[in-house]
Amino acid sequence: MVDMARVDPDIETPVNPYSLLEAVNSSSDTSHTGWLLFLAVMTYLVIAVAGVTHEALLLETPVQLPILQVKIQLKQFFQFAPIVLVLFHLGILAQLVLLARKTLEFEPAVVVEALALFAREGAAAARAQDARGVARLPDRIPEHSRLDPTLPLRELYDKIRAADPEGYPAYFEVAGQKVCIKLWRPDKPADESDLV
Repeated sequence: MVDMARVDPDIETPVNPYSLLEAVNSSSDTSHTGWLLFLAVMTYLVIAVAGVTHEALLLETPVQLPILQVKIQLKQFFQFAPIVLVLFHLGILAQLVLLARKTLEFEPAVVVEALALFAREGAAAARAQDARGVARLPDRIPEHSRLDPTLPLRELYDKIRAADPEGYPAYFEVAGQKVCIKLWRPDKPADESDLV
């Protein structure tokens, strides 16, 4: 049995990063839902305000809320609608602050877990990726590097960059001859690659 009197109170108990991940995901879902509700309330209030005419302001006729078809006194509507919007906004800000705090707590726990895994196994342990929902693209073949010479260079630029200049260089054909293209910068800094 562990003697609790001997445990150093300054030593923190390691946090399970997977439980923190669940907390971050849950907080993110709550923030997302709150954001959508805030947008809905804001849109509803904009539509309600857009329905108020100059005549209604002058005569102080009640505001008829869309969808609900309820009439509210003009003065009361313009007193309480901004308060409701600000309260919703503060609620969203509070949710985002909680999400930020949980995310900041999650990052060091992941680093500690990775370092512990490295210390135990001597190298990063490879885990098989879950194959559900993963689309497997076909292997690259030389035909993927073929360019249409009738297109402007601006449209071909990314395709030329994506081609492997050694194995599958970008090319086009002229009079039955294969013409390869390679991009490079003669004055590039030494710490940068040629992929511009």
